[in-house]
Amino acid sequence: MRVLWLAHRDPENPRSGGAERTIYEVGRRLAARGHEVVLVTAGWRGSRPRAILDGIEVRRYPGSLGVHLALPLVLVREEFDAAVCDLGHAVP
Repeated sequence: MRVLWLAHRDPENPRSGGAERTIYEVGRRLAARGHEVVLVTAGWRGSRPRAILDGIEVRRYPGSLGVHLALPLVLVREEFDAAVCDLGHAVP
């Protein structure tokens, strides 16, 4: 199964926290079971545009809006069996 996961940050982001830890834990477990997990997220100054974290393919797009702007392109170019959207804008 191919899983597309959308989030503002990934576990390597200097501002990551509990949400990113959850993404990492669930994503790595899915990958360990043979599923392909693609995490589309925002980059930060000095970040690599792509990384592999315990089987999770991380794709970073510039700026806080990069994820939102990249989404249509990703969906047109690739097929996924499931999508997880962690782009909610909630105030803690």
